[in-house]
Amino acid sequence: MRTKHIAALFLLLLIGQAHAGSLDIFGFKLGEKLVLPECELTKLSDPPDTCIRNVTGYYGRPAGREITFARKETPLIVSSEYGSASPLESGDRLIGMEFITAGVKSQELVLHQLTTKYGSPTSVTKRRGTVFATWRLSRIHVTFDGASDGINRGLVTIDLPEATKLRAKILSEERSTERKL
Repeated sequence: MRTKHIAALFLLLLIGQAHAGSLDIFGFKLGEKLVLPECELTKLSDPPDTCIRNVTGYYGRPAGREITFARKETPLIVSSEYGSASPLESGDRLIGMEFITAGVKSQELVLHQLTTKYGSPTSVTKRRGTVFATWRLSRIHVTFDGASDGINRGLVTIDLPEATKLRAKILSEERSTERKL
């Protein structure tokens, strides 16, 4: 009898740890250095192996780095049109990641995979055929918007709490220079 109780307790601990927020995303671990080969420009559209490259934003300003997945390694929930993910790094550490999904047509699959990995969402809203869900766990914050920029493009953000704060700070700084109504 005691063995059954210990086994049940062990199983509950494992389930709790799995839903406490896995720090692994597509084989990369939040909180650790992101190590990938640099993409070769000639093979950028379909690299033979997953790689990383510097990307530019508006007016040629650096906009960070982008993970470009090899076609054979592109995760099912990442839009095949983009085939990439945007890491957020602080120093040498990966602290967050964003990626684009295929929008409404893939949102049930994305929601299922996120729920399998992180447990039931903290909140879920379904409006006009689209899903918006968040997971606020002690070690990780996840946001999923099934149609962030039209019905063919969703967005997933997976962050350590420090990345969530950094994203809010960056947005606040960008908003401080906008013209007010």
